[in-house]
Amino acid sequence: MLDEPLIISYEIISDLTWQMLKAARCKDWTTLAGIEDYRAQLMDAVTTGKLGGTLTAVEQRRKTGIMMQVMQDDIEINALAKEHLGKLRNRVRVAANEQYNREPYLKAA
Repeated sequence: MLDEPLIISYEIISDLTWQMLKAARCKDWTTLAGIEDYRAQLMDAVTTGKLGGTLTAVEQRRKTGIMMQVMQDDIEINALAKEHLGKLRNRVRVAANEQYNREPYLKAA
């Protein structure tokens, strides 16, 4: 990746974000988490300058468009994840309540 123009890294980030969004829409949280880890590493490399390179004015405008799309996709991913986590929290709460309600009967037996 070091030999590629820096803009390619931003395009890969965009593609990874799109894959994450597709996974979130399918409720495939395992796939999403795996892609997210890779994307985070790439984002870190890009933002800290580890990849080197500079962007031309045209590439800078392209980067702006890419990152705007990434942010929009992230907003949808976060909304889907928040919905999923809310449902998961409710399931855990119900299970805990059921266990709590059964406990006196288990002790009596």
